[in-house]
Amino acid sequence: TLSLHDALPICFPVTIDLCSKFDHVTYASSAYLYGTTSPLRHEETDPVEINHPYAEMKHNNEKAVLENGGAVARISNVYGEGMSKSGVIPRIIKQVSKKIIKVKSIFPIRDFIHVSDVASDISTLSIHRANGIFNIGTGIGTSIRELILLLISRNDAPKNKIVSLENYKSLSCLIINPEKMQKAFSIKPKKNIKQVLLNKTLQQKIAKNT
Repeated sequence: TLSLHDALPICFPVTIDLCSKFDHVTYASSAYLYGTTSPLRHEETDPVEINHPYAEMKHNNEKAVLENGGAVARISNVYGEGMSKSGVIPRIIKQVSKKIIKVKSIFPIRDFIHVSDVASDISTLSIHRANGIFNIGTGIGTSIRELILLLISRNDAPKNKIVSLENYKSLSCLIINPEKMQKAFSIKPKKNIKQVLLNKTLQQKIAKNT
C-alpha cells in the first residue's frame, strides 16, 4: 500500500490521463480544503488551505479536472453503511452499551451527509456534465457531543459518562453551503443524520459494516 507521500506524484498524472480519455470527469474532492478554523458556512468561492499533503493532492487534481471542463464535488463528512471503522460515528456506536464513552474531543463540529445523498449528487453532476466546483453537504453543523447524546438517547444505554480526551475548546468547525448544488439541480439531501441515528436498525448496519 502506498503512503500518501508516495501517492502524491502519481495521482496528478493519473488524473490528467483520465481527463484526456473521457469527455467529462466528476472528481470527488473534499471540503477539508476549506480548513476547520471558521464557524461560518463555506462557499465554493472561499480560499482553500493547502497545509497538508492530502489537501495539496486534492487541490492539484481539482485544477486538472476544472481545466478540462469537469466537475469538482467538495464533499463534507460522509457517514453510512460501509464507512471506515475508525470514523467517529462507528466508534461511538460501539461504546454506547458501556458506562464510559471515550472520544478524542466532544467539541468539533462537522457537516455530516449520508453516503446515499453523496452518490446521488455525484451522479447528478455526471449526468448533467456540470462544470465547476460544487459543495456536497447539508449546511448543518453537528458537534461530536450532540452525536453522543443522540445515540445514547435511542439505545436505552446505562448512565454513560462521556470522557473527552482533549478538554480545550479550540475551534474546529467545518460546515459548507450546498445551495449552489441545490439550486442548479433542484436536489436536496434526503437523509437527516438525527433521523438516521435515531433508527436503531440503521445504527446496527453502520456498526456491522465497518
